[in-house]
Amino acid sequence: MSTFSHCTACHLGDISYLGEENKVSIDEARRILADVNSLADNLATLDRTARHLADNGVDLKKEPLSIGPLLKFDPQREVFPDSHQATALTTREYREGFLCPTPDAV
Repeated sequence: MSTFSHCTACHLGDISYLGEENKVSIDEARRILADVNSLADNLATLDRTARHLADNGVDLKKEPLSIGPLLKFDPQREVFPDSHQATALTTREYREGFLCPTPDAV
């Protein structure tokens, strides 16, 4: 994966993360992540993260984890087909001189 693609994927992941309603307990996180198809071992990653947080004084009962909705992304159209709200967060109004070019202008 190129640096650009990696950075883009990270920023797109932030879209799902946003929102206070995404707070979950460690047990809820386990249930959610157990159903996510991934190349990584999601539950092992969650356990390492929880252990790291506990070792550093973070009480997950007081400061719960956040897990946003699982969003599907269409890279050809650059949209989240099932979420107009998420798609709206992929761009913004740019100031003159800082415009993001459209694909046909690149």
